[in-house]
Amino acid sequence: FGPQAGQAMLLVVCVALALLAGPAAAAEPFDPDVNRTICEMAQVRGYTCAPVNITTRDGYILTTFRMTMANPPPRQAVALLWHGLLDNSFTYLFNEKNESLAYLLCDYGFEVWLGNNRGNLYGLNHVNMSSKDDAFWQFSWDEFAKFDVPDVIDAILARTGAPSVSYVGHSEGTIQMFAGLVSGEIKPSKVNVFVALAPIAYVGNQTVKLLSVLAQPGVMDVLEVVLGKRAFLPTSAQLEMILANVCRDYPVGCETLIEAISGKHQAAFNNSRMQVMGAHEPGGTSVRNMEHWAQQVNRATFSMYDYGTQGNMAHYNQPTPPIYDLGKYPTEVPLGLYTGGHDDLGDPGEAMQLCPHGSGYQAPVGGPAHAPRGSLQHSQLRPRRHGVVLPSRDADVLPERATPPPEVRAVSTRMIPCCSRRSKQRCF
Repeated sequence: FGPQAGQAMLLVVCVALALLAGPAAAAEPFDPDVNRTICEMAQVRGYTCAPVNITTRDGYILTTFRMTMANPPPRQAVALLWHGLLDNSFTYLFNEKNESLAYLLCDYGFEVWLGNNRGNLYGLNHVNMSSKDDAFWQFSWDEFAKFDVPDVIDAILARTGAPSVSYVGHSEGTIQMFAGLVSGEIKPSKVNVFVALAPIAYVGNQTVKLLSVLAQPGVMDVLEVVLGKRAFLPTSAQLEMILANVCRDYPVGCETLIEAISGKHQAAFNNSRMQVMGAHEPGGTSVRNMEHWAQQVNRATFSMYDYGTQGNMAHYNQPTPPIYDLGKYPTEVPLGLYTGGHDDLGDPGEAMQLCPHGSGYQAPVGGPAHAPRGSLQHSQLRPRRHGVVLPSRDADVLPERATPPPEVRAVSTRMIPCCSRRSKQRCF
């Protein structure tokens, strides 16, 4: 059936949710951001913005976005922000300028780059293939870690002259950085700090409806018959406008759709921006990537894509997929984990397994506290859910404003420092 089936399926879901949501809300005019591009949204708020196409070593052309304040200082620290599953770089400009991380970091003097994975709205081109080709879609977050993130980092450093980037990842944007660092694909010297928002590597305890369904026996086989081994939740311009209408007129239905993908978000939505989000989401990905996530749910491991016994022998020369060894996390890269207390996808307990070299220390809840360089700092932003990067004005949980330069930092009302046994570092 292919991409048309995927778009039709999403359209049916939107209509069904609208009907279940009951009467439409009072009609309001569309927010101007509904029809704006990412750079147009940034520019009307006073920032410079330009798309930059970066070609990976295996030929995928990824559109990134380069942002600064209107009159930047001559030398700037560089921050690279990466989105989560079924998302795109729009997520970092979703709210207004005092509530969106991309704008806030620009205000602090950072040069901000917004990354995008292959297969989303800004990663649909290739030097040799078309997105209509099955071969184009044969990737998962293994390839994000092996090609997309390291190649984008190299291109940024070449263009800016900066020695390293401050990396901020959300959800899937964290698993690909963990995988890249522990596998050696991403060089530690090129990352001066790794800030992990809603961090994920293990999802055995997740309770999100979408992944729970996909992890059931036989479901992915049926999905591959319906969608083919191509795009998962592909969107067209026409469908984006339908989603914008649904999110404007039936916000409850829109919230239900998002919660099915990323977990419950009670009191964590910025309802005033829902129609804008509907016009820019979902970002899309490959069916194989979703299968990789489903495998992670069933295996409860942090491992590469499972091709089956014969396929694994061909790809890895072993019958099972290799494990990403977190014991190889480079301690010279400071790591901060920022989890939500009610995150259905990025379980806070599983997040603690991400401590470099196996953490053995957990301080009493208090704060703020600061862990030393090379250790892990864990901050719980309660009652945050999974899909919101920064608190919205509808959710009154915004932490105290941070002062991050020269490195990205954050201040929260609850922080749990977590340090390495092997390095015997002290926690404060």
